[in-house]
Amino acid sequence: DDSHAIILRTDDGGINWNVIYEGNRDGEWCWKISFPTPDIGYVSIQTGLWGIAVDEYFLKTTDGGNTWSEHVFYTAGQSAEFGGYSTQGIGFINKDIGWMGSYVKQPTLMTLDGGVTWSESDFGAHVNRIRFYQIIWDMLPEKLCISMRLIKRICNIFPDVRFIKFLV
Repeated sequence: DDSHAIILRTDDGGINWNVIYEGNRDGEWCWKISFPTPDIGYVSIQTGLWGIAVDEYFLKTTDGGNTWSEHVFYTAGQSAEFGGYSTQGIGFINKDIGWMGSYVKQPTLMTLDGGVTWSESDFGAHVNRIRFYQIIWDMLPEKLCISMRLIKRICNIFPDVRFIKFLV
């Protein structure tokens, strides 16, 4: 597969586009994006290199998306032992706390330090999308809910579905 992860930017409403990041590894593409602050942003990189033990990356910007740096979160050793991760969902509640989901039914990962370290969270696998909703009803004590698409079920703001709560 000759695809590469790429991020384009336009400053004129889409008339012209500039490449601001292009990966050099085959079989990768950018999938989801999360900007918890105007300057700090994250992009998941999905890989299609099934069965090959490779380091897997996500991207981070600290300058509003002008430049992007690669960060390994899943090593070739982990890939060889547990199978590939192939990131899809990525979402951050603030510049430090975030989650990452896998295409291939790996556990959802969580970071508390802006992606420096990742550990298995206590919920879900095969997470494609992570969204945050602010609860405005006075009757609910939660300030924030995380809504995730878990395989074939969409968690949302209705009371008869599963919520994963995180208070700030």
